[in-house]
Amino acid sequence: PGDRFYICQRGAFSCFTNDSKELARVGPGQCFGELALLTDEGRACNVMALDTSEVLTLDRDAFHAMLGRLDSLRSMWRFEALQRVPLFARLDNKTKAAVASALGQVVMPKGTAVVTQVRCR
Repeated sequence: PGDRFYICQRGAFSCFTNDSKELARVGPGQCFGELALLTDEGRACNVMALDTSEVLTLDRDAFHAMLGRLDSLRSMWRFEALQRVPLFARLDNKTKAAVASALGQVVMPKGTAVVTQVRCR
């Protein structure tokens, strides 16, 4: 399992699979390494500095002590996502927190039809 969480301060990083497929690029203000800490599993990808870069790090124990476990972080991330959705802008924070707790995550493979139009008569 992973032992550190990283926040990019300067530079750029590439996140890629063992077969060299790039999954993401990380730049200043973005982070990586949280999945292995949250799930107690091995790293989900490789990460390589693309430039001379600087990161801030938290070890596993500090990460868990300060940020909590997966359930609390998921709820926090969902709450933050709701903050950016105009439909929920008028809701108070208590209601947004309740909605965030009720949200579920669905993984959709590429090409999945999410919504299909119905023909109107």
